[in-house]
Formats: sequence, structure tokens, C-alpha cells
Amino acid sequence: MFALQECCAVKRDKLPQQIIRNIRNMVLEGRLKPGDKLPSEQELIKTFSVSRQTIREVLRVLEAQGLLSIRPGAGGGTFVCEVDIDVTRQSLINFLHQTDLSLEHLFQIRQILDPYFAETAAKVMSPEDLEALAQIVATQKLHLDEGNLAEARRAEIQFHRDLARVTDNPLLILLQDFIETLLEKVKAQLSPDHAFSQHSFDWHSRVIEALKKHDAVSARAAMLADLASVESDLLKLGAEKDKINWK
Repeated sequence: MFALQECCAVKRDKLPQQIIRNIRNMVLEGRLKPGDKLPSEQELIKTFSVSRQTIREVLRVLEAQGLLSIRPGAGGGTFVCEVDIDVTRQSLINFLHQTDLSLEHLFQIRQILDPYFAETAAKVMSPEDLEALAQIVATQKLHLDEGNLAEARRAEIQFHRDLARVTDNPLLILLQDFIETLLEKVKAQLSPDHAFSQHSFDWHSRVIEALKKHDAVSARAAMLADLASVESDLLKLGAEKDKINWK
């Protein structure tokens, strides 16, 4: 059992936010680790001198943030858990849902990230990484030939996600995963046609050829052309739709 004394001094007018912040900081700073069990609800009530309702609100919020897992029954309790990327992704989406996010915003970010990923991959990627990316492009082609556009689009998204992973930069990988999740939602709603996915396959194939030659300049250029093609097609389709649902 860990000590909570260090985070007990909370102002009465800021409950339960300060309790949430204090426990969250202990998790993020590693003072509470995945698998650690929090004291019982009754002990938390006594420690923080708050009501049962307040403690339950705190625990629900922290669970929604993906920091705690509440397990019922014998052997249950409240446990610190690994931060889940799906929860993180959804939290970001929830935030952006309250903003005036546009397709143009999405494409501006992609134009910054993806050419960098392609250029970097050409310099540092391993033969195994290259083979994995080439397999994704082959999967794109297979689904295109079968007329399965939904799966072809899924492979298109995976290509960009896996390209980011070559950088081995956790922050960039998270950003790319989030951006591609938004793009996946856009494609699902706009349903681009076979020609769209064919263009994606063609440009991804050119990226692969440049990566095989470790040609960073050509890899970047092919990626920029891919992004321009995708942006043009999706903006045309988006103009016919009132609003994109980002959730």
C-alpha cells in the first residue's frame, strides 16, 4: 500500500479537481505504478476528509482518463493501469469535437509530418521495416483488385502509421496515430472511390521504391505528391458534405 499523505492538502473550494490532479501526478511521475492498488474507498474518504460521493467522482474521472481500473467483486478494488492509447486518442478527439476543426487543418498537419517520416525512413529504416511497409502496399493492391475499398483504405492508413514508427519517437508516433485515426473517420464518411485508392497505391509504391534506394529526396517528394492527391480528392468530396463528424 502506498502513502497518500503528500497529496492530502487540498483546498475545500477546489474538490474534487485537486484530488484528481494529485493522484494523476503521482501516476505520471511514477510514484504510483501500473498494478498498484489504491486504498479502499473508506480509507480514501478518511485520508482526504471528503464525502463518498466526492471520492467516487474522483475515481470515475481517473478511470475515464485511463489511469485507473476499477474491478468489482472479490479481489477487486481500484488499480493503477497502463495508459491506453485508445483512451488517449479518444480524449484528444473529444477535445477537438468542441473546436472548429476542418479538413484543411488535418491536411496542414499531414504536410508537416508525413514528408519528414518518409525522408527519415529512407535514412534509418531496417530491411525488416522496409519489408513490413512493402507488405502493406501489397495488401493495398490485393484489396484494390478484389474491389474491397474499405480494406484498401485501412491499409492506406496503416502504411502511414507504420512509416511514423520507423522514427522511434513516441511523441511523433502518437501524433501520427491520432491524425490517421481522424483521417480514417473522414474516409469512412466520404467514401472515396476506386480511383482514389488506386492513386494512393501508386504513390505508396513510389515511396517504397525510394526507400529501397535510401533516396530521402525522392521519398519526400513522393509523399508530398501522395498528400496532394489525397487532399484534392477529399476536399472535393468534403465540399458536398455539411460537416465531418470527428467523433
